[in-house]
Amino acid sequence: YSCPQPFRLQASGCYLVFQDQREWRSWGEAHALCQSYGGSLAAPWRFRELQEFLSRYYSDAFWVGASFDSSFGSWNWLSGRRMENSEWKRGQPNRNPGMKCVFLDKWSGYKANNFFCGEKYPFICEHGEV
Repeated sequence: YSCPQPFRLQASGCYLVFQDQREWRSWGEAHALCQSYGGSLAAPWRFRELQEFLSRYYSDAFWVGASFDSSFGSWNWLSGRRMENSEWKRGQPNRNPGMKCVFLDKWSGYKANNFFCGEKYPFICEHGEV
């Protein structure tokens, strides 16, 4: 299996990482940029593989494809899968109603945190089934 350019095969998925500071985007901007490459913000079926992959990069945090779905009242991955408690950093998700988008951070071993969607962070895109 090969990935379309500029995605790179990593474990069971095709990923594209944007981590240089000039590339940082808000969650919505990041998702739109991923879509322009034919992908989406990373919403893996194998969460552990994504954590291991991110540990090779130097950025401290990355937007991923998960957010609060107000129509269902739950935190979901863009793939439609509901987020599991084990994917969250301890004490997360924060109850602040304005923090509806999810990033993974190095300090928690790349576990999920929720934050304001307009903040600019590095991000990771995926292409196809992961």
